[in-house]
Amino acid sequence: DSNNKPTPNLRFLLDGRFTVELPMPGAHHSTNATVAFAVARWFGIACDEIIASLRTFVPPEGRTRVIETGGITIVDDAYNANPGSVAAAIETLRTSGANRRVLILGDMLELGHHTPQLHGQIVASADRAGVDVLIGVGQAMAEAIALTAPDLRRLQTYSCTDATAAEALVGSILRPRDVVWLKGSRAVGLDRLVRHLESQWGTHSA
Repeated sequence: DSNNKPTPNLRFLLDGRFTVELPMPGAHHSTNATVAFAVARWFGIACDEIIASLRTFVPPEGRTRVIETGGITIVDDAYNANPGSVAAAIETLRTSGANRRVLILGDMLELGHHTPQLHGQIVASADRAGVDVLIGVGQAMAEAIALTAPDLRRLQTYSCTDATAAEALVGSILRPRDVVWLKGSRAVGLDRLVRHLESQWGTHSA
């Protein structure tokens, strides 16, 4: 569902009868909402009460929390990252109504010898999906960006050694009306970059 917002709320039909809405983007969240609905029904909670609760659900920090500021939309998805969840984030960003789509992606950790290949695939998929800017944070992202750069069609890429370096960089890259999606393994520390963006752009609602 799209309602001309940069990051539209997730809306889906459950069991062919119930329209469920979550105040967060990403079709992949429908699975969790469906499980929550089933558990709540098992405890005897009325369907309309469950639907109302899901509609007002507030995601915790780092879990696809949408932060509307005076200038940009931040999607704080910085708690963790793996190839599947990053692919879902890219797909959601692709379908957003953003002026520019900016992905700040930290290293995906604990991938073993598949690390270079999987990071390279993510960079290539961001390019195919129409992401405008990719800021890689960490060594694996930097290597993947360097290796894939010759084959990228339109994606602008930047590499930062860590979250501190990314803080110094983003001010010169971001523009009003950008949607900025932050995702990475927790150890990369992108949560501090989320707080930096909030303070720089001035939060007025969550």
